[in-house]
Amino acid sequence: MIRFLRLVVKHPWLVLILHAPILAVAGYYMLQVKVDNNIRTWLDSTDPALTDYDALLERFGHDVLVSIVFFGDDLFDPKFLVDLENLALELKKKSEWFEGAFSAGDVFSAWKRVREEREGESYLADEATEEERFKKYLTDSDLFAGLVTSASGNCVALNFALTPEGNREHRREVIAFAREKTSLVAGDRAFYMVGQPVHGSELDRLSEHVKK
Repeated sequence: MIRFLRLVVKHPWLVLILHAPILAVAGYYMLQVKVDNNIRTWLDSTDPALTDYDALLERFGHDVLVSIVFFGDDLFDPKFLVDLENLALELKKKSEWFEGAFSAGDVFSAWKRVREEREGESYLADEATEEERFKKYLTDSDLFAGLVTSASGNCVALNFALTPEGNREHRREVIAFAREKTSLVAGDRAFYMVGQPVHGSELDRLSEHVKK
């Protein structure tokens, strides 16, 4: 053993030679496996966030999702939420790239319509009240908290699904297009684009970057 150690000290390059086959095999398998950042590798099968994720996939059809996550002030401003809904519609118009898009704005539109139908003339159009009520609705929701907002309400998201063509052949152009369109509606709000997001825990983690 001592003689071997002396040999290694005198000729350190021997270590590289001895380990080269192992490193080569390990490198080969790493390239084959690549990096799997799919939500299923991160969450337990019983995690409620996975149920929400599967519900979203059932709507969109492909396990290729990207989230645009917004931070800043006035995230629940009705005008901004309408802009998000329109942004989702604009993305979906390029059906060769985008299979579907869904945001906090889409939820707001449906939530507001239901309120108007239920409350009729008693519906209050006070924006401050409307913002707080909608924020509470989202953050209390088992489905939407973690999909279009964080549990704390410090961020909101627009999620879109890519077609096979958009993902494999035009991903760079798709992301550039989505970023350009997002910049037009973001205003002073910061935003991040997150591929294959771990919904729920991922939005909560990202929301921690917000200064309170």
